[in-house]
This record gives sequence, C-alpha cells and structure tokens, in this order.
Amino acid sequence: MQTEVRNRVEIIRLGTNIWSTVKNIGRVKTIATTMAKHGLATVAEKLELNKVARIPSKVKKKSEKEAAKFTLPQRLRMCFEELGPTYVKLGQLLSMRPDLIPPDFIAEFQLLQDTVSPSPFAAIKRAIETEIGGPLEDHFKEFDHKPFASASIAQVYKAELRDGTAVVVKVQRPHIEGIIEGDVQILELLASLMEHYLPELRVFNPTGIVKEFAKTIRRELNFKFEANHINRIARNFEGDARLKVPKVFSEYSTERILTLEQIDGIRITDIAALKKANIDPALITHTGVQVFYKMMLIDGLFHGDLHAGNIFVTGPETLALVDFGIVGYLSRQLRDSIANIFLALVEEDYETLACEMLEIGRPRGSINMEHLQQGIRDIVEPYYGLSLKDINVGRLLIDVTLEASRHSLRVPRDVMLLSRALLTLEGTGRILNPDFNLLEEMSDFSKVLVRDRYSPERIIKDLIRIVRDANSLLRVMPRQLKQILNKLAAEEYTLGVSIEGLPRSIQRLTISRHIQTGGIFASALILASTAFIISETEPYVFGVSAWGLGALLLAFFLSTTLFWIAFWYRN
Repeated sequence: MQTEVRNRVEIIRLGTNIWSTVKNIGRVKTIATTMAKHGLATVAEKLELNKVARIPSKVKKKSEKEAAKFTLPQRLRMCFEELGPTYVKLGQLLSMRPDLIPPDFIAEFQLLQDTVSPSPFAAIKRAIETEIGGPLEDHFKEFDHKPFASASIAQVYKAELRDGTAVVVKVQRPHIEGIIEGDVQILELLASLMEHYLPELRVFNPTGIVKEFAKTIRRELNFKFEANHINRIARNFEGDARLKVPKVFSEYSTERILTLEQIDGIRITDIAALKKANIDPALITHTGVQVFYKMMLIDGLFHGDLHAGNIFVTGPETLALVDFGIVGYLSRQLRDSIANIFLALVEEDYETLACEMLEIGRPRGSINMEHLQQGIRDIVEPYYGLSLKDINVGRLLIDVTLEASRHSLRVPRDVMLLSRALLTLEGTGRILNPDFNLLEEMSDFSKVLVRDRYSPERIIKDLIRIVRDANSLLRVMPRQLKQILNKLAAEEYTLGVSIEGLPRSIQRLTISRHIQTGGIFASALILASTAFIISETEPYVFGVSAWGLGALLLAFFLSTTLFWIAFWYRN
C-alpha cells in the first residue's frame, strides 16, 4: 500500500515537473543563455540546459573569456543580478547561510543589491485601488508619485491619510507573484538536475536550499505576515519607551499592500546629527543592545535585518525599527541554550559550548563529541587573553556554528539569522562607540536570565509542564501497550521492514522493464510496417500500403512517448 502511494506521488511529481518546465520554457532558455553569458556555459551544459536552449558558439567563446576574467562567485553573482528579483533574493538568503556555502560565495552574495527601477505609478495606483477598493483619493489626502525606496518585490511611498496622519505605503509590484512562482518552479527543477548531474554538489543539499527559499519568499510576498510581526513586537514592548515600532493601519493593508505610521528619526550611524541633537552615541548603543537582547532572549521574536538603514534614533534613549520582512523565531529551549553559549564563551567552558551546540543542532549522523570540543577549542582559544572589546562575538558565533556544521550538526536557520544580526549589531555599535563591548553586556544579560531560570516561579512552571506531559503519557501508555501486545499475539501479525530508497529503485526497474517491452513492441511494428509496404498490401494511401503507414506512425508515436518518459523520469 505504501509503495503504491509513493508511486502515485512520484507520477504526480513527474507530471508537475514536466508541465512547469513546458509552461516556463522561455524562462529556462533565458536562464541557460544568461549562465553562458557570464562564463557558466559548462555548468549549463552539464545540467543539459543546452537541450532546451542551444548555446551559440560565439556565446561559448565569450563565456570562456568571462570565466578567465572573473571568479566563479563573481560570475554567479552577476548572473543572479541579471536574472532578476527571485535570484537576487536567493543570493541574499544564501549570504546569510555560511553553514551551507563557502565564505568566498558568502562575501560575493552580500554585494547583491535589492534595488531596481520602479514600476510606473499608473500600474501601482491601479494595484492600490484594486486592493483597498475605490479611488486612491478617497483614502489618501496626499500620495507621492515617486517611491522613496524601490526593491525587487515592492516599492515604498510616502503618503498622508484623509485625517492628516503621515504614513508610508509598501506596495507589491504588479504581477511579481506570478514571476517569482514561475522562477521557484524552475529552481526546483534545477536543484534536482544539480543533484543528478553534479553529484559533488549534493553535500550542499540544493533541493533543501530551494525548499527553504521557496517557503521564505512566499511568506515575504504576503504582507499580512509582516504586519503580524510588527504587531507582536509592538505588544512585546508595550510600555517600554526604549523602542518605537510603527503602527499598522489594518484598514489600508492587505496581502499586497502595507500601510504604516511614518517614522521620523536620525539614522543610527549619522554621528554628526546625533551629537547635534545632544544624543550620546555610547548611551544609544547600550540601549540598542538591551532592546535586541530582550527581543532575542526574552521574547524569542527578533528583527533579522538590523543594518543601519532600518534603525533610527528618535530620542536620547529611544530607537525605532522599520522593515520587518525578515524576523527570527527562538523557542524557549533555544533561548536557554544561546544564553548558556554566551556564558560559556566568557568562561572558556568548551564542554558546555559543545553540548549546547549539540542541543541546538540537528545531527546528520554520528557525532564525535571529543572532536567537536577540540574543534571549538581551536576556534575560541586564540581570543582568550584579549580584551573583551576586541572580540568580535558575531564572527565568533558564526565560526563556532560552522565548526558544528562540519561535525554533522545542521544548525537551524533562525540561529544563523541571529548570528548575522549580532555581527551587524556589533559593527554598528563600534561605529558609534569604539569602546563598545558586546560580549560583556551579553554575559551580564545572560547571567540574569540563568538566575531567572532557577527562580521559584520558573521552576514551578517547568514542574507543572512536566507533570502535565507525564499525566498525558501515563493516560495513553497502558492502552497503547495493550494494543501492541495484542498485535504481537495475533497469528496474522507481520513485521514490516522499510528500506530507504527501495521503493524508488523498484519503481525505476519497473519503468525500465516497461520501456524495454515498449521498445520491443515498437521494433516489431517497424518490421511489420516494412513487410506491409514491401508486399504492397491493400488498401493504399498516397500510393503506400495503409497498413504499413499506420504501423509506422504507431511505432513513431510509441518511440517518442518512451523517449520522453525515460528522459523526464531520469531527472
């Protein structure tokens, strides 16, 4: 039964891949020629994309010159830039995952800029009016025709509501959803081709990367998720004057439009403007760290894109954040482990550090704890003896995470996002205050958290949860144990063994057998056709035996069908 279900799923997947490729054949050709243009013709040929789009010899020669002129990461980055928004977003996602791709690719992908020429205002206006219902003038007193920000997915405009409230309106580009969806389908196909034709890339798990990317970008296309992130962080900081979060105007927001309160403030790295406003850079840096720690270690929901353009200063000890398209989520268990990691870094406790990385990561095989501890020790040891302010915590945390990855531990996306956010936060902090000491502030905050973890209130909550879970287990265990014993005692009981990959192998053999049988039948039809034509068997069509012509056409149709089944099933 299981094998039958899997067979059906495989047939459906095969049909979907064929249809999506046929539907997007023009885009596949564009990808193949763009790859060739940027010195990746060899890769396109290895993926057999040249079967879809013939690569002219002069383009191949130019490709060889490009390959000699630029490094592979540079060529791939230029290729992504030319292919447009989906590929720019993919490169940006990969730049946040040093556990998945090498450092030289990371550095190059960080140069990808998510800025493109704006769509015409007439198209944007139609999109807004369709989403909110009615003419633009009925909802907005003023609306700038020129966007002050233009990215691959959306454009952002300044506007004024009918009651005079200053707002910013984020509008999704017309038809961008269809473009991205088509590109995602092609990326899924390319990932499977990479794993088939370039086995050396399997270690990077191309299909897994594309699956994660598809989930991320589809979520980013729905502005309701971003609105929810903003509202949740606003609730977490309710009554806390250190952070200002823009208000969401729900009546003017949909999946494709997001209307927010306009934030007026000083860009956090504008030191001259901060001093002119009598704001102490060191104090505002301390405030920023405390705000981020609360998001990260108390609330478990943090802003994942903390570059200087998203942070504004609105008062002596008040910050404002914008653009909540990328956020990270940390469970309580993850928050506890991260607090322990910070303390272990300060206390040079390699064993605890390795154990906490094991708690965070998902093992992909057997783990040698002694080797993992030694690897972490080799990374961390050179930092000891240095002043805490000289230690780059974000970089150190990324290096430790990479070491865990090399020892068969896959670290969750949100932990990598956290490491990158810390790296960015630390860089910004040192621009404002050369004596900024992130590790010291981090360890103080972590100690408070660890103390709170053993407070009577926390212990009581944990005990209640343990008792509740144990009660649920004890309630169902006797019934389940009885069912297992009854099954074992039954005469008709059979033990099923599932071997990974076996159903797929059996299915391939079955398909191959059917193809061979079909090939024999096609050959027989060709022989029969030849016999009918030579013997001039009546009736005739165009002066040729109709029986012979019919057998030949049937053989041609059968051979073509078998060829396409073999070609697509192989992928």
